Amino acid sequence: MSDIVMIGVVIFVLLLFTKDLSTKDPNEKNKPNKHEKDKPNKPEEELGKIVKVIIEDAIEESEKKISDQSHLADTLKDLVDTLKKLPDSPYPNQPGIKEMLIQLKEAISSEKSLCDYDKDEALKQVNTLACAGQHPSNLVMLQPAKQAAQILREIIDKLPSAAKLAVTYSKLSTEIATILGL
Repeated sequence: MSDIVMIGVVIFVLLLFTKDLSTKDPNEKNKPNKHEKDKPNKPEEELGKIVKVIIEDAIEESEKKISDQSHLADTLKDLVDTLKKLPDSPYPNQPGIKEMLIQLKEAISSEKSLCDYDKDEALKQVNTLACAGQHPSNLVMLQPAKQAAQILREIIDKLPSAAKLAVTYSKLSTEIATILGL
C-alpha cells in the first residue's frame, strides 16, 4: 500500500511540474532557450529519471517482500511436515515435545514484532528442534539442536519482553531443553 501511495505522490508532483512548464508563453514554447543548449537534460527528463528510479525501487521492494513470504511459506510447510512426524504426548493433561513446538510455531507465526526474515529463521530453528525430537537419543542431532536453541534465543532476545513470543518461549524453553537433553 505504501508503494502505491509513493508512486501516486511522484505522479502528482510530475503533473504539477509539467503544468508549471506548460504555463510559458505559447510563442516561446517552441523557441529554444539560449541556455538549453548548455544543459545536458531538460528538467522533465531529469524528473522522469527520478520517477523511473523510484518506481523501480518500489517494484524491487515488492518483489523482495513476495520472495520473503514465499520462503516463509516453504519453511512453515517443512516445519508442519516435521511436526506431524512427532509422537503425541503420552500424558493427556501434559504437553509433550510436539505440542510445545506447535505452541512455539504458533507464537512465531503470529508475532507482529518479527520481520518475515526473522520469522523464517526462527521457524527453521524450531524445525531443527523438531528433527531432534524425532530421535531424542541420537547424539548426532544434539549439536544442531543446541545451535538451534541458541539462535532462537538470539532472535527472541531482540523482542520486547512482553511480546507474545518472548513470553511463550520463556515458558517452554526449559521443558523443551529437558526433553531434548540440551
